[in-house]
Amino acid sequence: MYILLNNKVFADNQTKYLNNRGFKYGDGGFETIRVINGEPMHTDLHYKRLINTMSILDLHPSNEFSPVVFEESLKKCIAVNAIKGGARIRYTYFRAGGGKYAPESNEVETYIEIEPIESNLYELNKRGLTCEVCPTVRLNHHQFSEYKTLNALPYVMASKYMKQKELDNVLLLNDKDCIVEFANSNIFLVKGNSIFTPPVTEGCINGVMRRVIIDFFKKHHFKLHEDPIHVNALQQAEEVFASNSIKGIQWVGAIGGKRFLHSKIKELFSRIYN
Repeated sequence: MYILLNNKVFADNQTKYLNNRGFKYGDGGFETIRVINGEPMHTDLHYKRLINTMSILDLHPSNEFSPVVFEESLKKCIAVNAIKGGARIRYTYFRAGGGKYAPESNEVETYIEIEPIESNLYELNKRGLTCEVCPTVRLNHHQFSEYKTLNALPYVMASKYMKQKELDNVLLLNDKDCIVEFANSNIFLVKGNSIFTPPVTEGCINGVMRRVIIDFFKKHHFKLHEDPIHVNALQQAEEVFASNSIKGIQWVGAIGGKRFLHSKIKELFSRIYN
């Protein structure tokens, strides 16, 4: 059989990498993992989320798959690409086999890629992020919302709006006008001695760096509140920061017309990463 790819004819076995359920149906998930000094970071948390996502998607990795095997595959990718400093790994996994919507298999195939990044260590941004509330996309909680699946259209469309408006990020709300997350990061608000972040039941991704920060706050007895946050609460917030596994913490300078400081975030950054 033959197919047309970009209007050019290929034998279907020449484009096998396109003939998978991840490409056709978004039937899978992914992890993005930070590399520092040639070593993958937070592999235990990434593995735990990966296994939880596979479970909710009814994906069955091989019996040999384990935290050690997962980490070894990341290190192999780092080694064959001769990465010595900072990098970003994307570990994509998808359901093997054919079928239409109904799959013929629950086994797993993987695709691992890596790209170097300029900064080896986490660095706090010198200029605060300029952001707006995204008016074109809403996120709501559902059974898959906290997992990093291959269904990323809301984030794609939000990022298109961000690029069009020449912003650094956009804030996503749910149908209750409550804060969910940024287009590529979780969100934390600082007011006085308290820190606020939405729970995953509001529709946000259960981010690995979010987990690192929450665990740090709990260990050191910070006043952390995981509660729904109405968008109007931004007016009372003193500082706001975004978190993800690649960039760590980034402070937000403005959301719409509301501006924020970052003296407490600087202190938090130093304590968490040093």
